[in-house]
Amino acid sequence: CPTVYSGQLCDACITATCSIGNYLNNSTCSCAKCPSNCNVCSNSNTCTTCSDKYKVDAQNLCEVKPTNAAEQGGGCDGACIGGIIGGILGAVLLAGIIAAVVAVAYFVMKNPATATSAVPGAGLSGVAKDNPLYLDPKIVEDSVAQ
Repeated sequence: CPTVYSGQLCDACITATCSIGNYLNNSTCSCAKCPSNCNVCSNSNTCTTCSDKYKVDAQNLCEVKPTNAAEQGGGCDGACIGGIIGGILGAVLLAGIIAAVVAVAYFVMKNPATATSAVPGAGLSGVAKDNPLYLDPKIVEDSVAQ
């Protein structure tokens, strides 16, 4: 309350309420502005509840809330873990595809006749028939005719 009421509570101070972002200044019996981005405060330097997207810091003022787990200083939430697992599975799948391509390339390099001789109309060598993907045209023709 104003100094003229020193030692007493004035009725105006007891019944006054202030809107969000303001506090009751007891020395003037009027509402005063809270610190920036503060919804509830006890004085011009002490915020107790900040606006959305802000949090109370160590100095009782409002600072921007971190937007991800790393900035929050606390581990990884479910979405973060899902992203990590997805990344790992993607890498494993990619490694498997690369290994398959390398295996086929190795087979073709070691058996060059297989890659060219398995073309219909080209003479077949024994190596071409060893290719597990090779289908003998005569067998295919007989099975279709039946």
